[in-house]
Amino acid sequence: MDKQQTEQFVGLILQVQPRIYAYILSLVADPVASQDILQETNLVIWRKADNFEFGTNFNAWAYRIALFQVKAARKRMMRDKLVFSDEMINVLAPEAESQLEDMQDRMNLLRKCMNLLTLKQQGLLEQRYTFSQTAGEIAKELGRPVASIHQTLYRIRLALMECVSRSGNNPTYQSP
Repeated sequence: MDKQQTEQFVGLILQVQPRIYAYILSLVADPVASQDILQETNLVIWRKADNFEFGTNFNAWAYRIALFQVKAARKRMMRDKLVFSDEMINVLAPEAESQLEDMQDRMNLLRKCMNLLTLKQQGLLEQRYTFSQTAGEIAKELGRPVASIHQTLYRIRLALMECVSRSGNNPTYQSP
């Protein structure tokens, strides 16, 4: 693998991390064990980097590796009370993968819809959700009543929900 391919590969690994973790968590149902399995999965992905063919579906390849790591971890966890059988994992795995891809599609739609908001609306969302300011703190900073901030945030969330819903049904939808 040359330097450019290595950089691309690292980018693919970084991009898929939240989805692989969610995938593993949906199969294991233990956040701590899922983190451990994610690390093991990352090691295997890195070791098998030369086996990956660029242009193919990296996510599917990574999910497959994660599935094998879940099964290996399951064997180690057999003494625990709640361990899914291989059959159950095989049933859950495709559904988990599908749901994660759907979630990623919805997140992409949400980003597009957020870009359609006014800068003022985007700023308000950023204050509330990125900087974790309370409605009271925002109201004080903007010199507005708290109820007004609550109402504005509600309307923005509603508009985003409608935009994502419409965009999912109609990719040419343009306005929240």
